[in-house]
Formats: sequence, C-alpha cells, structure tokens
Amino acid sequence: MTKGITLPSTVDLLPAAAGIAVAAPPPLGPFTTTGYTTNGEFSPLSGGWLRFHVVARGGNETEADNLLCEAAYGRPCQDVCLGFLGQACGVTGSFQGAFEFDEWGVVQVLDNSTNPPRTGYGANHGLVAITAAGGDTNLRFDGQTDSVTVYGSFQLLDGGRGAKGPKVSGTYLGNGGYVFAVTYTPCAGPQGTPSPTIPCAVSSGALKMEKGKVKWEFSNEDNAKLTLSSLRLWWPAANGAIEKVKLGKLAIADPGYHEPGLTDPAQYWTEIDLSGYGDRPQHLDIAKGKKMLELTFNGPVSQDPADYVFLARFAEGCAATYVGWPPATP
Repeated sequence: MTKGITLPSTVDLLPAAAGIAVAAPPPLGPFTTTGYTTNGEFSPLSGGWLRFHVVARGGNETEADNLLCEAAYGRPCQDVCLGFLGQACGVTGSFQGAFEFDEWGVVQVLDNSTNPPRTGYGANHGLVAITAAGGDTNLRFDGQTDSVTVYGSFQLLDGGRGAKGPKVSGTYLGNGGYVFAVTYTPCAGPQGTPSPTIPCAVSSGALKMEKGKVKWEFSNEDNAKLTLSSLRLWWPAANGAIEKVKLGKLAIADPGYHEPGLTDPAQYWTEIDLSGYGDRPQHLDIAKGKKMLELTFNGPVSQDPADYVFLARFAEGCAATYVGWPPATP
C-alpha cells in the first residue's frame, strides 16, 4: 500500500553593427540548491526496496513552509538551512533565487543482517524548477545515492539562457537528507563530456505498453560506451512471468520465471545479472544515444505506467531508473 506522509525539512544580444563583434553570453558556471523536503511518499517493493516520490524547495519560504520547519526544528526554514548547512535556503551561484523539485526513485532499506547487507543504495530522477532574477529555468536530473551522498548528471531543459539558449549539461554532487545542499557543475566542454565527479551519465525515458510487451527507453549521455551489468524489474503479477528480455534486437536473457512479491502478492520482481553474459559481452555495450529494453510477458500487460519500476545498472558505476508513480512520472 502506498502511504503519503509529510516529512520534516531535509533534498540580448545587441544588434550587430558593421565591423563590431558581438560578445557571446558568458558560459554558465556552478550553482547550488539549498533546501528542505516538504513532502514524501513511500511504497514498499519486494526484496527490501522502497520506491518514493519526494517534493522539496528552498527560498521564498511560505507561511506553510515556516510552520513545518517550526514544528520540526523550532525555528524558521532559513534558520534551519543556516544551522545545518551554514548557508541560506535557495539558489546561489550562476542562478540567484528559489527552487522547487520533484524526485522519484528507488532505495534499498538499510539492513546489515542480510547477506549481502542492504547498503541504502538508491537511484533516482527528477525535475527542478528555478525562479531567478534573470529568468526562470528548469532542469532534469538522473543519479544515485549511497545513503549519504547524492550524485549524477543533469541537463537544463531550456539551456539556462532562455528558450533560445544552447543546451547545457553537467554533473551534480551533494548530501542526501531532509535538509540538503546540492551543487550543479556544467560541463566545461561540449555536451556529453562528464566531469570527474561521476563515472558516467545515463538518463531514463518513458514506457510504452503493447500487447504482451513493455518497452523502456534509456539513454547513454556520455561519449564513451557503457556496459549493462544488471536489471532489477518490478511489475504487476497480472502480467504473468517474463518470457523474454531484449536489448535492441538482442535477446539478452530468457528468465522464464518470476519471484512472487515478498511484500505485496500482486507484485512480481526479478533481478537479472548480466555481468558474465555469454561469450559476446560487447552486445551489452551501450553507445552514446538511446537504447530500448523490451520485456515480453505471458499474460495481459497492464497499460498503467505507474505499475512498473525498472532499475538498470552499468559496470562503469552509473544507473538509470524508471519509477512508476500515480500519476506516472516524466
């Protein structure tokens, strides 16, 4: 059963004249979002995992925000950010203003008694809306967490310089928790050049449901090839068992089985280890660009994207995830 809970605070150009060169706008530099979680929803997944949807913000605090912070910490939100992180809530750096974000993800429940231990590893994606003096902008992020640190890649959806600006991508790094600060660093080079703070960059796309099949598109945003090493999949039991898994045109696994949901009998799951797949592992290499994962089931396929949760991990150390949530996530 999905439970909704409220958490305490935590994540012109000038016309060119003849003979006069017009300077381009300066490159976008790093910026930091500092804020607090305002709401979180969690739903258990089989195998000791949770899926979640988190809403957070910082800057331009409302009366409701300050009431939440007062109830949790006995102080207004700005004092919470200053007290926990030593900096004000909001956006600083290349952008100056406020932000809100929605985040969807999966995370292992910490448990040192299991073999192997559940480490609190998680993967996520989300959208950030920034309200700044120079104009509003939006970004998409895809990343991971080790239960302490959050890290991954991002892309400004409008270029960060208005709708006609160039696309900007980069990486982010920060702390997880109810009160957080995350710094976004645009790439110094062309789009697709990751900074050293993360091993690689991938992003998740939408689902497509067909008769007997579910297709999930994800993308390698890096210039280098990546190797798919494992898949963890959750789906509604009414779909039946997975009969075939294809990556592009290659059949990469034929599980032919499912494991009943340990938490919810209406949910099935499986984990497919591809680290030693066959004698042609190059078929699991993901070049820059989009790739399609196709699952074939032996029962009628649910047409609701919110019924599915997929996690693809890569040998290089990054991951892509699709987390269904009503309504379905972007």
